Amino acid sequence: MPGIVLQPGKYVFKLLNSSSNRHIVEVMNERMDHLYALTFTAAARKIQPKGRTVLTYYEGTGSQPPALRQWYWPGELDGQEFLYPHKQAERISAASGVKVPEGSIPRLDGQGTTDLP
Repeated sequence: MPGIVLQPGKYVFKLLNSSSNRHIVEVMNERMDHLYALTFTAAARKIQPKGRTVLTYYEGTGSQPPALRQWYWPGELDGQEFLYPHKQAERISAASGVKVPEGSIPRLDGQGTTDLP
């Protein structure tokens, strides 16, 4: 996940309801009372839909956890590809041999506001 490592468990992924950008994802705990990440994504497309949520990952090496690559909704061809900060994208690319898209991570302040456009 851009900027953090999620421990094994259940999480809720939601598109932020933003009129200016449909590629902002919130990652929360199952009860949706704790926000773990707020991150930018880019449009992704796959060839064949699945009847369930699909998460794809970059291959990791050694003890590194795999990095989240794409998220697709059940039955959809269109999804979201996660953008990583430059240094994290370089590390993932070096380990996986795949170019990783780069982007900034929105910041939350202590008041719950962000630097989103």
